[in-house]
Amino acid sequence: IVWLKDIMPAVPPPLPEQINSNETAHAKLYFGYKLAPRRERFLAWFINIVVLSIPLFVFYGDSWLEQNSFSVKSIFWDCVSSAAYGALCYSFWSGTIGHKILGMKVISALDGTPQNNAYSGALREVLKSLLSLLLLPVIWFLWDDKRQNIYDKITKTIVVKFQ
Repeated sequence: IVWLKDIMPAVPPPLPEQINSNETAHAKLYFGYKLAPRRERFLAWFINIVVLSIPLFVFYGDSWLEQNSFSVKSIFWDCVSSAAYGALCYSFWSGTIGHKILGMKVISALDGTPQNNAYSGALREVLKSLLSLLLLPVIWFLWDDKRQNIYDKITKTIVVKFQ
């Protein structure tokens, strides 16, 4: 029976997704990834606004800034551009350019699979655009345990660090 001591570890390994006693809830791993920090998610959102604004400024100059941002026409084109942006970016990086620059990606909250298809990217970005008109659903991640916004909850996704 002495030979079992050499084979079996004295302490069993931790269960998957278990929090060690010296870790906080924020350091909990989701499918092997840490949740993206709130400030980095906010910075990624800002980067995306800049990236989406550049073509508008190039094509329309500063006249696009003077347009009523709550008109049906502007909301429609915002959704169309967000859908195209999401479909393109998610196909390559499982997230937006802001996510890529900051070392983040979007994964399924159910099984951890990367959200790297055009449909999920377009849907998530359109929901983000529409819900940003209400503000609260877009800043929900500031107090949510999994740092999810309402559009994350609807699409069953979480944003994680991959670096």
